[in-house]
Amino acid sequence: MRLEALDYICCPACNGNLNLTVQDAIENDVIEGTLDCRRCGRQFKILDGLPNLNFPETLERADLSQQKIYDERAQWYDLRNRLSNIKWGRWQYICMENRVKQRLIKLLDLRENASVLETGTGTGRYLPIIAENIGKKGKLHGSDISSKMLEVGKKKIKAKGIQAELLMANASYLPYRSGIFDAVFHNGGLNSF
Repeated sequence: MRLEALDYICCPACNGNLNLTVQDAIENDVIEGTLDCRRCGRQFKILDGLPNLNFPETLERADLSQQKIYDERAQWYDLRNRLSNIKWGRWQYICMENRVKQRLIKLLDLRENASVLETGTGTGRYLPIIAENIGKKGKLHGSDISSKMLEVGKKKIKAKGIQAELLMANASYLPYRSGIFDAVFHNGGLNSF
């Protein structure tokens, strides 16, 4: 988590401001620490640079089930999707996957330097296309309920040199201040919450 994240995140329970306690950092990146809500006193951990702002702290049964499924499948999620498309003969989607993604992102009508949030970002399959549309000065954010999916996404965007702030969050209780995003994108997983 970058230190500047405190400018736009808030407590997912009460929207209160968060205090940061850093236990380990590399320059402006917090590796380990805690976020404490000034208003309601809730505490959220940061581990391996990933803030866990999931709320409620004990997820509802359906959310917990989805988190577990995605945590278990994260390592092979992208490959599994491709193989599933092959199995079911969805050749058009396989051959045109990037075009389909670009079309969806184009509907957001993004401009250079925009601030964009993708909820349910998973392994970050859309982040490179969003990043391309908002340029290097744009601000890219991704949230997901699964830490394992975000770990895969983190590796993927790092390999592509993309700067994005990823955090764990329940899409039903987003931990962001109002009015900071020019666009919010979500694709898939809607049946999960």
